Amino acid sequence: MSGRSMKEDDPLEDCALRETTLDGVTKRVYVAGSGPVVIVMSEMPGISPHVARFARWVRDAGFTV
Repeated sequence: MSGRSMKEDDPLEDCALRETTLDGVTKRVYVAGSGPVVIVMSEMPGISPHVARFARWVRDAGFTV
């Protein structure tokens, strides 16, 4: 990650924002990469810098996250 502090908010500019609705509830989903899909979920609400970093590692390994 381009020198970003792990305490800063990550704008996720390298991800595409999609909205998906299931059972009448709409959620934002960030998508990046190509290849087989890996769903990255965190225990806490939101996307922490550590989760974003992990997702980029998975994406850079050839997966869609």
